[in-house]
Amino acid sequence: MSRFYLRRDPGPRENLAAAAVALGVGAVAFFCARILLARDGIEREAPKPLPEGGVHQSAAADSDG
Repeated sequence: MSRFYLRRDPGPRENLAAAAVALGVGAVAFFCARILLARDGIEREAPKPLPEGGVHQSAAADSDG
């Protein structure tokens, strides 16, 4: 590669390639953000201690009845 180059206006081929790269990067960023935003939150409360019998009941079982 030489130290000298000619500067010219980009043609349709270069513009199409740049648009394809931009759409690809945008799609990857969109799906990464979608995956991160779709995660479930972590419960802030500590789990209830186990009863003497050692059987743990979840919060879903408590709300059923």
